[in-house]
Amino acid sequence: MDVEGKGEESRTTTTTRRFALPVDSENKSTTFRLFSVAKPHMRAFHLSWFQFFCCFVSTFAAPPLLPVIRENLNLTATDIGNAGIASVSGSVFARLVMGTACDLFGPRLASAALTLSTAPAVYFTAGIKSPIGFIMVRFFAGFSLATFVSTQFWMSSMFSGPVVGSANGIAAGWGNLGGGATQLIMPLVFSVIRQMGATKFTAWRIAFFIPGLFQTFSAFAVLLFGQDLPDGDYWAMHKSGEKEKDEVGKVITHGITNYRGWITALAYGYCFGVELTIDNIIAEYFFDRFHLNLNTAGIIAASFGLANFFARPGGGILSDLMARRFGMRGRLWSWWIIQTLGGVLCASLGQIDSLTGSIVVMLIFSVFVQASCGLTFGVVPFISRSMNILGWAVMVSVGINAAVSVRVSNELGASHPRTAKFSLVVAVIVSTAFGMLIAAVLLFFQDEYPVLFVEDEVVRNVVRELTPMLAFCIVINNVQPVLSGVAVGAGWQAVVAYVNIACYYLFGIPFGLLLGFKLEYGVMGIWWGMMTGTFVQSIILTWMICTTNWAKEAAMAEERIREWGGETEKETLLN
Repeated sequence: MDVEGKGEESRTTTTTRRFALPVDSENKSTTFRLFSVAKPHMRAFHLSWFQFFCCFVSTFAAPPLLPVIRENLNLTATDIGNAGIASVSGSVFARLVMGTACDLFGPRLASAALTLSTAPAVYFTAGIKSPIGFIMVRFFAGFSLATFVSTQFWMSSMFSGPVVGSANGIAAGWGNLGGGATQLIMPLVFSVIRQMGATKFTAWRIAFFIPGLFQTFSAFAVLLFGQDLPDGDYWAMHKSGEKEKDEVGKVITHGITNYRGWITALAYGYCFGVELTIDNIIAEYFFDRFHLNLNTAGIIAASFGLANFFARPGGGILSDLMARRFGMRGRLWSWWIIQTLGGVLCASLGQIDSLTGSIVVMLIFSVFVQASCGLTFGVVPFISRSMNILGWAVMVSVGINAAVSVRVSNELGASHPRTAKFSLVVAVIVSTAFGMLIAAVLLFFQDEYPVLFVEDEVVRNVVRELTPMLAFCIVINNVQPVLSGVAVGAGWQAVVAYVNIACYYLFGIPFGLLLGFKLEYGVMGIWWGMMTGTFVQSIILTWMICTTNWAKEAAMAEERIREWGGETEKETLLN
């Protein structure tokens, strides 16, 4: 598949002969040739998605084998839930620093170092003997998912505007494909090892060496064959003086003060956050709602992740196609339309009573939500090269969203309403505190920090004026996703979907357009509209949570477990 850029950006320079692909004035490729391995552009593409794919397989290698691992290590439902929380938390912590690491050291060295340093956690999984060990290896293996950041950074450094959406979308989509592929790979590897004579408790341990080896191999491949920029590697260009070395403070400040990035991060949270939530609950949803066995539910769940093979890349390609026809406005409108349709399908999924209908809607929904993620990174390269930093607060709240969702659902299922309430309080406090800390730092240094990254006094004044709005945005965006996670964990998925659609798409965005265009408040008006929608959503979710009878919710969860043929925690202990 070849994607060609058109217009002024695709004009080649006198340096074109140095490269196998035509390039622009910055030596970024103006074409995307999927089946090429031309150095350095397409080679970087294939190395980045393969490394991300291997890391995804390693991180999610445990869930497909959980029935065996659970029996071997005597894991409880709480242990399994905590392990899932740990893996997400590991990814959050790593993403906090990966963007800065790419800015300072280059995507090649940053990603390879992370992949190599987390591979031992995959190998050590073979030797764990306790639930604590299982939680720890999942926590450290989760760090490797931060290679998503380096993948997007690398593609934006190698490909020009007209084709960067395709490169970002396909690289991220094929990497995310590992989450679905591991559902098929690990059981197959386990079966082959069993057929060779190993017991099941030995076979699952040996199986983990396969994803570990591939992860290690991908890291060395990136180190040996990759290149940070079209013109060379970061360290060599810093040494020769061709590239100025960035300062950590300047990179971070530039990132967190870019209001366009925060708008993009908020919208991305609504598509990628939903995808993470569905990944966590979809197998359990089909298992419980339609009384399927674990293998069948797992295959259905895998199909949701496998859609990344074409859906996320399709979003990136669509972004580029719309840009050629309508410019940046085409990228933005296509993103909004696809994401809105995905929200409608998400709400519809919980209302369908037939198995066949649910599977069909889930598959269509998976295409739209993952295409939205691809469309996002058709826009990101035009905002700032420090956009990776802007996902910090959002990724923390999205990570806590998944964590508290699993925690609350586990505690309600175990008939622990007080523990469920305690978990949600802790999650809200931690996420809010993180947002308020960042907001306070910005407000405290409101007059000083613009000097770190801009010399123009006019621009400095604009940044100072935007700081209070930015601070408010950070706090709200660290509260709302956690409240959504609590609601989903309590089993209110359909209600949350309707609240999301009503507050964000039917109220927030139209209100922002009214302020921005009709009342001529510009970007600030659009931003205020979106923030108002998010604020209203947070108020509604807070009211729902505060007025809930958690003891009644726990009793209902216990009754559903008995109805579906399972055992409650009390019955398990008595037996």
